[in-house]
Amino acid sequence: MGREIKRVTEGFDWPLKKVWAGYQNPYWDLRRDCPVCSNRDRHGFSAYANHLYDLWYGDAPFQPEDNGSIPWKPTDLFIQQIIREKVERNRNDWLEMYRCDDAEEAILFESIRMCTHYNSAWQYHLSEQDILDLVEADCLWEFTRRPLSPEQETWPNGWTKEPTGYVPSREEVLEWHMGHGLFGMSGSEAYAIIRARCQRAGEPLECERCTGSGSIWESQAAQRLYDEWEETEPPEGEWWQVWETVSEGSPVSPAFATADELINWLIDEGYSEGAAEAFVTSDGWAPSFVLGNGRLYKDIDAMDIARQYDDEEPDDETGQADNDVSGAQVSFDIVYDQPVSTLFEQPTNIAGRVAAAGIVIFFLLVMLVQLI
Repeated sequence: MGREIKRVTEGFDWPLKKVWAGYQNPYWDLRRDCPVCSNRDRHGFSAYANHLYDLWYGDAPFQPEDNGSIPWKPTDLFIQQIIREKVERNRNDWLEMYRCDDAEEAILFESIRMCTHYNSAWQYHLSEQDILDLVEADCLWEFTRRPLSPEQETWPNGWTKEPTGYVPSREEVLEWHMGHGLFGMSGSEAYAIIRARCQRAGEPLECERCTGSGSIWESQAAQRLYDEWEETEPPEGEWWQVWETVSEGSPVSPAFATADELINWLIDEGYSEGAAEAFVTSDGWAPSFVLGNGRLYKDIDAMDIARQYDDEEPDDETGQADNDVSGAQVSFDIVYDQPVSTLFEQPTNIAGRVAAAGIVIFFLLVMLVQLI
């Protein structure tokens, strides 16, 4: 998701910001929403699984005791700790919100408010079985893919190639989930736990009418046409053009005969010269957003921070540059072959839609944090 450069033919004039026809499956209109699950909050799931999701997110009455847990209290040390950190980050805003002069008062009021929220949702009251389900589904990489010794084989990003065998405690997982804002559990963890709960209960996870797709096809032949359709790329040539990949894909710049012309156009559009040059002369791709150095960079602007990092000499002792953002940067390089909009509008499986929803929520939360 983000921006990329395509090399197109001279005179290519597909309308800007209009999804390329070759990326849109024309047979999508031969389906209709499943009459059984389309009226549920989450299409493709069974009624039982939908209820579990409601419990998970606090959309149905939930009692912590029902999952072997104890309600959180405003006086709990852990609640006090995470709320204090939250209030101290933007003290004046919280004092204004609660119309008080004392940060301790704001912490108390916010602790009360958040405990009401925490105690209304399953995700904040995991059981030991829930933890085992997450480990079995290989979800908790923060705990299960951290090397326990230098001898363990890791990927370049630091994760071990196989789970280490470590099983985190319920308390560890809840502290990570509740105390680290954006980087706790997401839709994939919810899906793993709910799938396991359905299996133990002998209940279906997916809607039995549409088998989880959320769609009913006019005929098997119509679905076969949809499944066998293959996308086609724009005509390839020597001209330069910027495309967005947040949707299925559409051009967002005119086509130019040379790279320099495209760079000048990007500068005229408001991008810095450094970002424009880095984008065009590197691999021609930029993420939708990058969070680094305390600010949010949008698409091609993100190339500036990458260029600055590449240009700076690493420290002799630490091996890292002074402006190294490896620990503070989040880039959204989506691992799906299809964009988020496709995962929603042309669903092929439940897991994909759940993960897509988590990604979108993650984006929104990042932008909200930047605003406050």
